[in-house]
Order: sequence, then C-alpha cells, then structure tokens
Amino acid sequence: MNGPRYKVAFTGLASEQLKAAVRRAESYERLAEFASAIRSLLGQLVVNPTEIGEPMYRLHAMKMNLRRVALAPVYLEYGVHITEPLVIVRRVVGMASPD
Repeated sequence: MNGPRYKVAFTGLASEQLKAAVRRAESYERLAEFASAIRSLLGQLVVNPTEIGEPMYRLHAMKMNLRRVALAPVYLEYGVHITEPLVIVRRVVGMASPD
C-alpha cells in the first residue's frame, strides 16, 4: 500500500464494548472466530478505512466521516479524520451467539 498508514484508536466506550464482546465470544467458544475478524478489520482500518464498510454521515465539527463495517461476528462504527491519518472506533458489537 502506497498511501498513509492510519492510526487506529478506540474511545473508552468502544474499548469496554470490545472487552465485553471478547468475553461473550469466549463464553460461546467462538473466541478464535471473533479474534480473526477483529484482526482482519483492524488491519484494513490501518491501510484503507475509507474503502471498507459503508458511509453513515459526516461530523463537520470533528472533521470526520463516520462509517460502519461488519465481518461476522463483529460490527464496528468508526470515524475517519478528513485531513489526518486517524481512525477512531466508537462502537464495537460482538455478534457471537449460540447456534
């Protein structure tokens, strides 16, 4: 990839949601599947956050475009800064559930 590498940060709430989703995936014995999806999504956010997922709306005051992406069993909402190589994950949902 020739473009910039983006720094990916989590809000405090998103960090807590990630921890809860990990615990839930572990309780359903789907931690490996969850971890694989998170690694894949975070890897994509570092190199091409505007190419994955779907746009939601723009936060003009924060100079961010909000997007969402899902890769089972993970759903993320994140903002991509318009002028800086920065991604802020604001929501993490683990969709792991029993069969």
